Amino acid sequence: QTIPWPGMLFSEGGAAAARAEMRKYAYHAKEIEIVRKVKAAYLELSKTDALIEVLAANVGVLKQAYRVAQANYSAGTSSQVELLKMQIELNRTLNELENMREERAVKSVELGLLLNSPAENSTAVDPLPKDYSQNLDYEKVVSAALKNSPVLKMEEKALEESRAMVGAAWSNYLP
Repeated sequence: QTIPWPGMLFSEGGAAAARAEMRKYAYHAKEIEIVRKVKAAYLELSKTDALIEVLAANVGVLKQAYRVAQANYSAGTSSQVELLKMQIELNRTLNELENMREERAVKSVELGLLLNSPAENSTAVDPLPKDYSQNLDYEKVVSAALKNSPVLKMEEKALEESRAMVGAAWSNYLP
């Protein structure tokens, strides 16, 4: 049995450690990606819920306006055209509300898939806060992202592994 050059074992050990670190950072990057997707899906679902509330309120107002238009038409103080316009607007808003409810169901299923929950469970979300935007300093955000990015750390470890493998290859040529 041949005995490997001592530097070869050290280099291969360094390469294996770098590969393990790369896998750790790849896992962390995937974790961040999934959390980002869940947050985006939650935001979309919350926005859809807010739109449904607004449309439902609009439908209530339009129904009252339609009843007023019917009464005015019955009394002879308005034309049939105005009544038809109100009816068309009411039906358009009702269709939009139904489309939003269907869209909410789809977004709820998407969020459920990301959370690995059964499709039958409807996902309830809290409403968004009124001011959820933050004043962020662009330079600080970019520098923090570059400093803490698991993808960049993974690439650093890939470079480290490559250097260790080069060292192992050089050790192979030593007498």
